[in-house]
Amino acid sequence: MRLFGRGGAAVMALLVAVPASAATDLRCITVSDVVILAGSEAMANKRLCKSPGSARYDVVEVAAAVYGAATTQAAFEKFANPDLLTQRENIDTLRAQMLAGRGEAEASQLTLLLAQQKFVTDLAAKDRAYAGAIAQFRNSVVDIAGTPEGLAALAQYNAGDEAGALDILDRLRAANDLARKMQSNLASAVEGRRIAGLALDAQRKGKVATAAVIARYEDVTRVDPGLFDDWEALFSLYVAAGRLPEAARANENERKLARSDRDRSVALSDRGAILRIRRDLNSAAEAYSESLAIRRKLAVVSPGDFAAQRDLWVGVQNIGFGYLINDDLGGSQKAFDESLAIARKLAAADPGNAKAESAVVWSLLSTGQVRIEQNDLAGADNAYAESLAIARKLAAADPGNLNLQTDLLIGLELVGHLRIKQNDLIGADKSYGEELAIARKLAAADSGSAAAESDVFWSLAFIGDVRIKQGDLIGADKAYGESLAIARKLAADPDDLEAQAQLAEILERVGDVRIKQNDLAGAGVAYGEELAIARLCNCGLAGSLEKIGDLRMVQHDVEAASKAYGESLTIRRKVATQHPDNAEVQYELAISLAKLAQIANSGIHWRDVVAQWEAMAVKGFLGPADRSGLESAREKAAIETTRLARPTSKNDRSKQ
Repeated sequence: MRLFGRGGAAVMALLVAVPASAATDLRCITVSDVVILAGSEAMANKRLCKSPGSARYDVVEVAAAVYGAATTQAAFEKFANPDLLTQRENIDTLRAQMLAGRGEAEASQLTLLLAQQKFVTDLAAKDRAYAGAIAQFRNSVVDIAGTPEGLAALAQYNAGDEAGALDILDRLRAANDLARKMQSNLASAVEGRRIAGLALDAQRKGKVATAAVIARYEDVTRVDPGLFDDWEALFSLYVAAGRLPEAARANENERKLARSDRDRSVALSDRGAILRIRRDLNSAAEAYSESLAIRRKLAVVSPGDFAAQRDLWVGVQNIGFGYLINDDLGGSQKAFDESLAIARKLAAADPGNAKAESAVVWSLLSTGQVRIEQNDLAGADNAYAESLAIARKLAAADPGNLNLQTDLLIGLELVGHLRIKQNDLIGADKSYGEELAIARKLAAADSGSAAAESDVFWSLAFIGDVRIKQGDLIGADKAYGESLAIARKLAADPDDLEAQAQLAEILERVGDVRIKQNDLAGAGVAYGEELAIARLCNCGLAGSLEKIGDLRMVQHDVEAASKAYGESLTIRRKVATQHPDNAEVQYELAISLAKLAQIANSGIHWRDVVAQWEAMAVKGFLGPADRSGLESAREKAAIETTRLARPTSKNDRSKQ
């Protein structure tokens, strides 16, 4: 028999000829009838028999789990052709016939098994990466099916009750651990890792919560902490759950255990993600740059390796976002242009590959963000339209894939932002509403996921923004209220600066609504809490101070307003000096100057405001509305000059 594989993990071919005796004598199935696509040559003589007390064969459930695996479905989307489509339709028909009880049960079961295994064999022949991945998955499932209890749980998993089956397997493992007191901890870790792999597969289908998968991987790493892959999985899971201290510790273990260049690049990239969340942007940029350097070398060595090229795409995207955060539009545009070129190349090389098309989605969204910063709204609209069309197609084709649903959600959010800039409130409301519906669905599918709850938080906040612009204060209050409740929950960890910044942002929105409702006391409470958080996380502090100043002016407390505005101006000046070519930063400085200029004896005059506006005009930062602001500042400066020149007492007059 011809064997395929590497490192001794062979993959055996399926025998297409099935003897007539197979349908009549089904107490045991031998290699002459059907061969599992995993194992070694020793498997050629293995007899696959009915388990005691079960009407099923272990091979039947193994084949069903392998066929239904998320990895198989993803590979099918990548390599779907008329033959595979026909096979899949035939499998669906056979399954329906079995469920309906038509035909001889055991004969139908064997026919379905053969069809599923041929489908997987044909798919594996098209993709070596898939062949290796599914062989590893299959080996784990074969071991699970090796006992009557494990086989029953696997049957339950295949029937759609993934969570229930995993619970049974967990309890079985606990019982087995008691019986294996004299065995090494490593054996337990190996078994736990198999279950964790199944749990991760179920989580990707939206059937199991992130917290449940984390618990299983934590259990594995307690017993056997020496595998890089376990910590890599835990890092991503911790970040999704909003557990940043644990994510940082997982990353430390990644860096200690990294042996290959690829492992080192992953560990560096994950470190960059943690640093970015903590707002240590310079250190994050260093980690991302070091990771990207490794990935560029690996991509050159393996130009035809999809994984290596996609790793390169991720690295370039990370660098592009770093440039964007630091207002380097030229650097971010160059990076996103490169990432889009890589993504389009991957998608062209593998038509129908969901991961490649998802990369195109994200590159286009990133490009659109740069276009908006460049005030090219038409260019952003084109990029978002193409991205959203691809995202909708992918999400519709695989509604159970949470990653693809998230791609669509982010696209809808960015389109909503663009519609706001285009003064299309109806379009913005529609985009944010669809985003919220998807966010609620994802949060329900993965309860306890901080990332999913954060998506709901932002969707509600943006809907509240639209309600404000529509003059619907009650609707805004309702949306902001629900968003605030989520933000407080997410900000329970004071070290999670991203969550703290979210809480500060929604508190500012709540304060704005209270002002419009003439509830100055309520506004003061919201703005005060926002300011305290802003000082803690050093995020949006200047804006928070200006809100306090605005409130004090309404309350006629000019001295307190002047103090808040003055502290805000100090921050604005520093930032404007660091970013002289950022139009938004320079605009914020002009507004900050104007707020103090309206207060007598503040030390700031309207001529200072005019000077800032004129400096912005020289750099081409002013639009039509801004120019009217400049003219208004000039008028006030002229009045101020006249006032300052006018004598203020009889003695002053007599001296002139």
